[in-house]
Amino acid sequence: MKNVLITGTSSGFGYLASKLLASKGYKVYATMRNIETYHRAVAKELSSIDGITVLDVELTNVESVNKAVDTIIAQDGKLDVLINSAGRFHLGIMEAFTDDQLLDILNVDVVGPWRVIRATLPHFRKQKEGLIITVASSLGRFSCPFMSAYSTAKHGLEGLIEVASKFDFITRLV
Repeated sequence: MKNVLITGTSSGFGYLASKLLASKGYKVYATMRNIETYHRAVAKELSSIDGITVLDVELTNVESVNKAVDTIIAQDGKLDVLINSAGRFHLGIMEAFTDDQLLDILNVDVVGPWRVIRATLPHFRKQKEGLIITVASSLGRFSCPFMSAYSTAKHGLEGLIEVASKFDFITRLV
């Protein structure tokens, strides 16, 4: 059985991937923030599905990320696949975003996946196998009006995955 860590499972592609992969026999570690409060209902729903374990992970916190990966390794001895799906969508004119808001966006959308990749790579190297799949956006290749902050983050994510795939490990961008 393959073990899969998926970020951003409270909605969107991460949520759908969790349910699909569990139905195909994968052991899924579905991660999201605030599973006891804001995301309580979806965390409860996913936890009720055979093959899914929900973990409370804050991508902006390195200890939270490392704890999740360590938990998976302690429970199963391995991790086979990482799916980076977490991210935030932001819309607005460029001058409407403060420096702190842009840094927060980059911390989730670029540095968050960096943290998870950095935490999983030692295990993949030790196992001599592993797969990283990252859900990105076409807005990481071109920009549109009112999407300056979002496109900036997605361009950064594209760069991170390109470097990881060429020089660090096997990755896939979808």
